[in-house]
Amino acid sequence: MVERKTLFLIVLALIVKGFLALITPRSFDFINIAYMGSFEAFRLPALTPYFFTALLMNLFFRFWLLMPISHPPVGSFLRYDFFAGTFEAFIYMGIMKLPMLIFDGLTGLIVYKIVKFNASRNEALTAAWLWFFNPYLTVAIEMDGTIDVVSVFFAIFSLYLFIKEKFWLSGVLLAVGTIARFWPLALIPFHLIIFINEKSWRKLMVFLLSFLLTILIFLWPLALIKGLKVFQEFYEMLISYAAQHEFKWFLGFNISGLDKISMGLVSLIYFAQAFLTFKFWRKNVKASLDYAFLILLAFTAFAYWNRYYTIWVTPLAIIDYALNKNKYEKLNYRVLFILFWVGLSLFNFSLWWIPPLFFIYPYAKWLLSLDAIVKAFGAQESSSLLISTFGRSILAGSALIYFLKVNFRSVRLNKVIDASA
Repeated sequence: MVERKTLFLIVLALIVKGFLALITPRSFDFINIAYMGSFEAFRLPALTPYFFTALLMNLFFRFWLLMPISHPPVGSFLRYDFFAGTFEAFIYMGIMKLPMLIFDGLTGLIVYKIVKFNASRNEALTAAWLWFFNPYLTVAIEMDGTIDVVSVFFAIFSLYLFIKEKFWLSGVLLAVGTIARFWPLALIPFHLIIFINEKSWRKLMVFLLSFLLTILIFLWPLALIKGLKVFQEFYEMLISYAAQHEFKWFLGFNISGLDKISMGLVSLIYFAQAFLTFKFWRKNVKASLDYAFLILLAFTAFAYWNRYYTIWVTPLAIIDYALNKNKYEKLNYRVLFILFWVGLSLFNFSLWWIPPLFFIYPYAKWLLSLDAIVKAFGAQESSSLLISTFGRSILAGSALIYFLKVNFRSVRLNKVIDASA
């Protein structure tokens, strides 16, 4: 059990996160998803990658509607350049950011449980502290209002069940994460590699069947409402939208015709890692934590970036550090971990978070003055991209070192296992 002092501090951290979420209404992306979910008449949103997000946010919007307060139109108090600051507006902000706060806490809990399952309670507490008391994550999730934390939770929970060999539930949760956002699909080929290496055909079928059945169960009610054309819409969403957006951004893999196929650096790293995992890594489900970390790190370091994509890899970076910091060159591993966060921070803070004053609305005159200063800084940085480019360079360098370290570690561990067999 977590001791009372630690539990108190985690609850305190969540309270601080909740307060910061309440006073930060200026995120363009948060306002988009808030508008997306703020509909009263029951209707099904368009079947797009944000279908799940719209329905989830609508649940919290309906909770706001149930409260015994006035409910003015959302656009009257929350716009891209305006926040009314009324009691109803603050209640709306608090409720619509509840999903971020809830799934932030749940993800931290799963990070703790993964590390505790693989190591000791002390390492697990280290991971929990690094998650809950991480200013980068607080800005990214609560202040910026990053809904991607929902898919992160389901993907990380799926990994936890995967290493515990609960493959049916792991497949179900990975499917839910994929419905929330497409990126967890990138983990499936590597999971299949583990099953193939182990020659665990029954486990492979259980995992795939649970994944596919969950997708089908999600689509079937839609088919009853909209007709069988929903399957065509789903197919078109995967082919038309994902191929030109998520797949292109994630892998740098662009298909615009059979004679026009291009592969980016992330694609090459992805397929190289698949080969190394299949040929040289240990045949063990626990390897999933390592390959998931590396392929998401490759995307974060070398592919197209939206600032909220960075949280996909952050729980795995924390898990990797907590599990390995005392095993492999402690000082060097700590420096590498710090460089990872410095690279992320220099990019996002300089380009996306400082210029809008961390999304805090200028409620007072001194905040207006500070807002003007940071906007001037943002305009200068946007024209030069000096700090952000430096940050991405640091991140790219640390990603390459991680790639070498984790692969050498896994290959060496595989040789030890083979020698003792």
